[in-house]
Amino acid sequence: MGTRVTFASIGAENYAMEILAAAVRRAGHSPALVFDPGLFQDLDYFDVPRLGRLFDDRERLADRIALTRPDLVAFSVMTPSLSWSIDLARRVKARTPAPVLFGGAHPTVLPSQVLSIGPVDMVCVGEGEEALPELCDRLDQGQGAASIRNIWTRENGKVLSQPLRPLVQDLDSIPFPDKELFAGSIFLGRGRYMTMTGRGCPYDCSFCGNRIRRRLNRGGGEWMRRRSPENVLEELRMARAVYGVRSVAFVDDMFIFDLSWFETFLPRYEEDIGLRFDCTAHVAFMTREAARLMKRARCGLINFGVQTFDEELRGRVLLRRETNAQITEALRICEAEGLAYCVDILFGIPGEAPGHQEANALALCDFRPVRINAHALCHFPGLEITKHVVGKDEVWSEEWESKEKISPYQRGGSLNAEQYLKFRTYQKIYAALPVIPSGLMRWILRSGWYRVFRYIPHSVVYILDVIGAIKCGHTKGLDQIRYYARHLLHLNAARS
Repeated sequence: MGTRVTFASIGAENYAMEILAAAVRRAGHSPALVFDPGLFQDLDYFDVPRLGRLFDDRERLADRIALTRPDLVAFSVMTPSLSWSIDLARRVKARTPAPVLFGGAHPTVLPSQVLSIGPVDMVCVGEGEEALPELCDRLDQGQGAASIRNIWTRENGKVLSQPLRPLVQDLDSIPFPDKELFAGSIFLGRGRYMTMTGRGCPYDCSFCGNRIRRRLNRGGGEWMRRRSPENVLEELRMARAVYGVRSVAFVDDMFIFDLSWFETFLPRYEEDIGLRFDCTAHVAFMTREAARLMKRARCGLINFGVQTFDEELRGRVLLRRETNAQITEALRICEAEGLAYCVDILFGIPGEAPGHQEANALALCDFRPVRINAHALCHFPGLEITKHVVGKDEVWSEEWESKEKISPYQRGGSLNAEQYLKFRTYQKIYAALPVIPSGLMRWILRSGWYRVFRYIPHSVVYILDVIGAIKCGHTKGLDQIRYYARHLLHLNAARS
């Protein structure tokens, strides 16, 4: 049986956990999952704090983890999920002597601070496909975690750091993700199949965690890495045969960056797989030839990180060097070739001028995205943009551990109360923009009538998104509704 590893996750399928579970299983150990659906704590769709508290079920989650009789409990921790992870880990420690391991983006940047938290026994810094199976081997042999590269521990109150091992260069050597881990929680057979074709991003945006992780791994091998086309296709053929999936989500940080790989892979994907797929792209790579390849291969949705149409602010503060002309050309190419796309817009950029979001909304009236994702800037630790705003680059205090103080951070990023209200208003405006005629939307924005959106119930975002899904063919909103229906029924049955 080997070491029993129980993963704890919230809110969505976690691809990193699936890869780690596959690596652990290949080494002869036994992974399991306890999943919190995070109902009504979902920042994109159903963020209703009162209902979120009503459906919070962490006591039962801790009981379920204990029932798995774990030898190790593992959390993949992003900054916004830190509070949830700490709280659940404390409840777990009251029920089982199993050590608790935190890995993921936040512990990688702040391993010493995370190890200072009571329930955390170990931290995995960086990639874990090799470190976690080695740790499981040690635990299975009754040994400790000392001297395992990437695994930091605590002994007698002292943090014991370890060097980073080189980045995995041959991504084909990593096992396919263990989809059985989330099979009871996610609609694998009816929704999207999530996978990655590569690792790393060629850009160095000031607000992204990749910036600090790239620097931490400097000298550890190539940052930009890609699986072979055949390896990806083999996984997708298996997924179609086993799960009957209807679409694929390529969740690479940047799907289009290696044009020779891209031009080799897509024709083979079209021939061998032929399923609709979604991906993320940068406007600089969106040529007409690339768009036509993607269209033929059944690309259903492309996500572009526009962030803002203030070109000077985007370059100076966000370190995004693309021009508005490049953005316009990329979006026009997509529209001409019949490719659906969505765009990300960022709130709370340092130096935003009054009227900044009004200008963004007016600029978007010239295009027809199927969805506009409004995100609030988060002051992630270790980033220069955080230092620029708060005067230090390692934001850390007891506030990060406080559920009461962390919740507004999760929902509003780093916005103050006034900015947060405006953010919520523009979430509704951006939800309306893809379904309201552009001429009418321009009049609403220029006349000042957009202010009435502040008083419209936030449920309009969900309704408009479903309308957009039906109108434009993207399924994310409908998938989310099915997800809620399933978990609400399951939770009701568990409580009755």
